Amino acid sequence: MTPEKALSLANNLACAVSILKAIEEDLRTAYPSEDYHEDEPCSEENQETPQTEKAPPKKEVQLKDIQSALSAKSQAGFQQQVKALVKSYGVTRVSDIDSKDFADLLTKAEAIR
Repeated sequence: MTPEKALSLANNLACAVSILKAIEEDLRTAYPSEDYHEDEPCSEENQETPQTEKAPPKKEVQLKDIQSALSAKSQAGFQQQVKALVKSYGVTRVSDIDSKDFADLLTKAEAIR
């Protein structure tokens, strides 16, 4: 095997590991922890490094997530509540809301009933 092939293979493996870790994170956060129990971790020979318990990083809320949630609420008949929620941030357009408020806004939007 040439050094170039070896490097290419190593890069491909690193990408595969990265994708698998993202899938693992999605699966672990898809359901509340009380809905499942953890299986035994893989054997030490299959693990790169020992893992310590830590909270998974929160997925960053994007403008498109906000727009989608608010659109769904509006289409469900909650137009007035959606308008009031957007105005509560001191703006008239969703795109004018500061990105640091996205997570809070999404939580409030999901609570509209």
